Amino acid sequence: MSSQTQRTGPLSDSDVSIVARWFVETAISYLLYGVNVVISFTALYLLKSTSTRITRAQIGLFCLTILMLVMSTLSAFLTTAFILVEIPLNAINPPDVTSLLVDLNIVEIYAERLNCGEHGYYILTISL
Repeated sequence: MSSQTQRTGPLSDSDVSIVARWFVETAISYLLYGVNVVISFTALYLLKSTSTRITRAQIGLFCLTILMLVMSTLSAFLTTAFILVEIPLNAINPPDVTSLLVDLNIVEIYAERLNCGEHGYYILTISL
């Protein structure tokens, strides 16, 4: 081992709490996302199979259900991407990813506002 290789010690208490919070946040996010997927596919199936003649209202509900599922998927994946980009910032010499974090945050806020089903999740994570 060379003398120039910098070794780091164990994680500090604050680092462990940050990683634990990220883990809980991701687990809750994907749990709620899974529930949302099941409910969305059930609604899509019921909209498609309830009658032989499809009305305009059913077409509208079908499209809105697909849009909400896409926004929910985008929100879940952007939250994970934001956390993964944020992890190297706890290093000794962190890379400059400020512009990427700002861009991810803007897209994530936009997706969350379009996806009205996750407000309870953020109330839950704020209380942690």
